[in-house]
Amino acid sequence: MFYSARDAQRQLPKLLDLVQAGERIVIIRHGKPVAELIRSKLKRAPKLGGMKDEPAWPEGWDKAWNDEEVRAFYLENK
Repeated sequence: MFYSARDAQRQLPKLLDLVQAGERIVIIRHGKPVAELIRSKLKRAPKLGGMKDEPAWPEGWDKAWNDEEVRAFYLENK
């Protein structure tokens, strides 16, 4: 089904119901397709804050290296 951008904006709840029922909706602007509404394959929406407290960084991970540590790193990784 094709809808103009203006019609899609006015009828979004109806279009979402159609998409949920398996319909494919194409939104056109100035006669050209610009977007497609399709049913989501996600079982549920991602949980907000799902990465909270992740990852657990070791103490001092952000301290600057001294010259000896920099040399050791580059020598080990040649």
